[in-house]
Amino acid sequence: MSNANREADIQVASNAVQVAQADRDRDVKKAQFKAIAIQKGRKRSRRSGSPGRAGEELKVRQAERDAAEKEAQIEVQAKEAARREQELAATIVKPAEAQRAKLVIDAEAPSRSP
Repeated sequence: MSNANREADIQVASNAVQVAQADRDRDVKKAQFKAIAIQKGRKRSRRSGSPGRAGEELKVRQAERDAAEKEAQIEVQAKEAARREQELAATIVKPAEAQRAKLVIDAEAPSRSP
């Protein structure tokens, strides 16, 4: 595999990691917005004190559960992205660096011999 192909593979892997991180950040923001909505719903239900309060509390609990599930998914995705980044470093970056070093040594070898 040529150097250009390896460098392209490294760039693709790097881009994939950046996309995974951006997805994770987006999901975290969504979870934060949802948590804020839940808090606002709680405040409204406390103020209203209406007979439908039990139904509202149920909806709030369901929203909290959904938010917790989403946060767990985000954490799993973050761990998966980190694992994938390590895998790419081990399978693509390290061998490419080794190959590059070998090529540099091989290229310098004729100039060093007497």
